[in-house]
Amino acid sequence: MRGGARPQQGGPLLLLDRLRDRDQQPLAGSEVVEQHPVAGADRRGELAQAQVSDPKLWPQERLFFELYAYALRGRPGTEGFLDGIVESWVAPVAAALVEAGADERTARADARLAVAVVRGLLLDLLATGDRAGVTEAYERYLRYASAAGAPAR
Repeated sequence: MRGGARPQQGGPLLLLDRLRDRDQQPLAGSEVVEQHPVAGADRRGELAQAQVSDPKLWPQERLFFELYAYALRGRPGTEGFLDGIVESWVAPVAAALVEAGADERTARADARLAVAVVRGLLLDLLATGDRAGVTEAYERYLRYASAAGAPAR
């Protein structure tokens, strides 16, 4: 798609379907959920971060962001790309948090924030290659999220 080549009709959407199949529930069951105070777990997992920051997946992740940008600009061939692009990640995380006892509104807000943090840090990692810095930032986010959501005593 570089060098002025235009994506063929259906091509990006077919690829998106494959990316979505792989990434459908990247955070559900991960430390984002496990660390959430309502979920009640206190262990430090690395599942979600390992899934989205695996260097073997970087070419696919770069392509994901490239297609995302094309769709935001309305580039031909990306119709439908943005349909469910956030909800497909938010819904399973929110559902897991609700199942663990969070109220629906809080769970959806926490899930959306988690998705934004993970996607933002993934973009940072792809741009900088600074795994240590991204990992430190992610761990700080988990501590903040845990402290912010802790029940008042």
